[in-house]
Amino acid sequence: MAIFTAIILSGSTSGKAIPIVSTSSPGDTLHTVSSATTTVIEDVYIDIKSAATTDRTFILQNGGTATTNQSRHLIPALSSVRVAAGDRYQSATGIVIRGFATATGGLVASGAVNRASP
Repeated sequence: MAIFTAIILSGSTSGKAIPIVSTSSPGDTLHTVSSATTTVIEDVYIDIKSAATTDRTFILQNGGTATTNQSRHLIPALSSVRVAAGDRYQSATGIVIRGFATATGGLVASGAVNRASP
């Protein structure tokens, strides 16, 4: 039977929001998927919150910097958008999830990870 553990995003300090300061690839590290074993599965949840007074575009990089590994999200001014809703990862090499914005300032990332291990 699997053991489930709730953890914070590895790019966070003590669960605090991660400022998005990068405006190009590679983006800021949000989370590195466990590379302990190929039997560990992580479901990742990431919210982007905006304190900016204008809309921003946020680019989520799912394990790589190629455009095929990216998804673009419009973050309306003064709002929050979930950009990863339980995206499932399994890796023996430690997939790195990053993100960047098209303009500086005003965005932070927060979230959680549900880790399942045998």
